[in-house]
Amino acid sequence: MKYLITDLNIQLNGHKFGFINNLLLYIESLNTDDQYFFLTNDSDNFELKSEKENIKILKLSGEQNSKIQIQKRGLFKYWTQWNIIKKISEELLIDRVVLMEFDLYQLGIAFTRFRFKVSGIWFRPYHRMQPENNSFKSKLNYLKYIIQKKITFLPTLLNSRLSKVFVLNDENVKSFYGIFSKKIFYLPDPVFIYQKEESFDLRKKYGIPPNNMILLQFGHMEERKNNENIIKALDKIPSEISKNITLLLIGKFISGYEQKVKSLVTESSVFQLITHNQFISDEEMEATFAQADVILRMNLNFFGSSGVVGIAAAHQKPVIVSNYGVMHDQVIKYYLGKTLAPDDVGGIKDTIMSYFENPEERKVDGKKYLESHCAEAYARMLLDF
Repeated sequence: MKYLITDLNIQLNGHKFGFINNLLLYIESLNTDDQYFFLTNDSDNFELKSEKENIKILKLSGEQNSKIQIQKRGLFKYWTQWNIIKKISEELLIDRVVLMEFDLYQLGIAFTRFRFKVSGIWFRPYHRMQPENNSFKSKLNYLKYIIQKKITFLPTLLNSRLSKVFVLNDENVKSFYGIFSKKIFYLPDPVFIYQKEESFDLRKKYGIPPNNMILLQFGHMEERKNNENIIKALDKIPSEISKNITLLLIGKFISGYEQKVKSLVTESSVFQLITHNQFISDEEMEATFAQADVILRMNLNFFGSSGVVGIAAAHQKPVIVSNYGVMHDQVIKYYLGKTLAPDDVGGIKDTIMSYFENPEERKVDGKKYLESHCAEAYARMLLDF
């Protein structure tokens, strides 16, 4: 059996590289005669490598990359990528294609012919989405978006060569799709454990007082991170408490957003705000989570899974997440922290104060979550056609 595992859009703004690299590590541990080809974009920022004879690493050629880059619209870019994947798969006589980001190639799967079986991870399913608010405009935009999603997705399901579509961490996913659920499956969002940088001192690096409670926001920084409401909440906390709280934001900020966040801190604000506008190594990330106190993930209009919850669980740190979507379900099921409406400033304030006043609550038992979301379970399910 020949497998092609592909992600042509790996960037270091999440754990996408971790998804494909840990899949490779799992395959290296197998005793099998199956052949595995890994196809990625060409980048100096990451490297896949293996010495196993049945594993081959492929990268886009300069010509292939040029064909993709000249496309200015996403629709044509991903159509071009799909045709490259299809051509390579046909040349190599591939039997199974695993798309690490299924979302991008739905039209290609729906409207082209190919001999291989295909499966993939659906990062942005529509079944959990909700209108942003109760306004007529918001509800209309939501309806239009859902109709567009269904028009794209349902024809894709009808292709007999499509084997499985995986949705991260949504254990109830089948219940949302009725007669169309046959090809839709739950996939645990894997927790990747990296070596912790033992000599790293979070408080020393950022100048955080020894008694401050550290609230950590981690990842790609943009509006939906909800820092505006978090800062409003911190400003409502009595100053004798707030002065002992640090809000630490680590990750790459979109253009202008770091300045916007800093501008929200006024002369009357007494909490400590620290921003680190770049990604950090996996080793430093592990040490950072280990030394923070509470992890924040109260994203606005975000209904899917997040690896941040798993990293927090690995370090027994509580998370505060939005009270809807997959993260809400996981946090409640595994007792990993608290959930609340991300626009409820008063609720955010009360929850932060509760963690400050009850330091014994700043530790959770993430063992059961880690057992069911290990990298091996994720890899085994993903490769099962």
